[in-house]
Amino acid sequence: GKKPDEIPAQDYDLVTDPTRELTRRAAAAARTIASQAPVVMFLDTGEVIGERAWRWLLRAMTLTGPRMAWVVGARFETEAEAGVDSTVARFVREIGDEHLTLMSPTRFDDPMIRSYLESRPGAPTYTNAQIDLIAQFTKALPLAVSFTSTILGEGQPVEEVCREVDDGFPSGIVSRLARRYLVHAERQHEQQAYPADDPRRDDVTKILGLALAFTDLRGDPDLLAALWNVEDPLAAFQDLARRHDFVLSASRRLHDDVRDTLRTDLRDPYRRARAREINQRALTLLSNRLGQMRRRWPALDEQLTHTEFATALLAVLWHTLWADNQAGLDLLIQILPVLAIADPLTAATAAAMMGQF
Repeated sequence: GKKPDEIPAQDYDLVTDPTRELTRRAAAAARTIASQAPVVMFLDTGEVIGERAWRWLLRAMTLTGPRMAWVVGARFETEAEAGVDSTVARFVREIGDEHLTLMSPTRFDDPMIRSYLESRPGAPTYTNAQIDLIAQFTKALPLAVSFTSTILGEGQPVEEVCREVDDGFPSGIVSRLARRYLVHAERQHEQQAYPADDPRRDDVTKILGLALAFTDLRGDPDLLAALWNVEDPLAAFQDLARRHDFVLSASRRLHDDVRDTLRTDLRDPYRRARAREINQRALTLLSNRLGQMRRRWPALDEQLTHTEFATALLAVLWHTLWADNQAGLDLLIQILPVLAIADPLTAATAAAMMGQF
């Protein structure tokens, strides 16, 4: 018979290889459900899923059987751009062409552009020539059309918004529109164009706050509240995301091209001053948080065994650099020798961060 402390045979794999066995059991449960009725599983914003989790998901996908279809939405590289170890390459290698269909979102055609622009409250009717000009200017990219719609909604004429048509790459087109939107929105803010109770009044401040964020805001409402100086950051985020398609509600962040453009512009000394208060609120919160961790874990080796300590330390360095380059350099010089020995990966990240400034 089985001894009192002996592991049941069916649970042995659960103890020796829990990740693999839990994935297998989850897939078996899904397969059982699908045997009763076909199932479609949707995953959105897949680019925020980590590499390790994707390995589990890919294995689950191969085990759930033919009566369960998986639909994944994500901002991955194209198959041609992807490297051999990329998520797209693993899909192709592990799922196989027979069971995998790769789809890239299409650009807007003229009727879709017209429908999108004219669906906005109070939007005018556009002529065919204006729609054609917008299509040429935006290259019919959905996010670029969204930016254009936002600027048009502020009263600028089509011909003014859509000047300087060129053959740039999609990321360049989005970046140029993001920069133009920021300039326009800052001008509106300086002129106090919105009434005091208009929610759009603080949009620029909130967008800059998202651009400055270093850590994942999905699990850190306190940091988002500090960046924005609001009491209910979730409600404020949902409100902002309703007005701007480049504000991604599921992942609590900006579209990558928009974020990178705003960070580049904020390195200009005159623009950096615009974000000084936002940055200082975040720095105060993160410095206090780091201090609490140091009191909780007084020994250095204990501190470096906790991922949240390294993350907080890097976040403090990031916001210190935004506050003052020299102060950031002084902090880097202070922590780098220790990190280089005790935590080389964090040390490399900290050194690379300095290179951005």
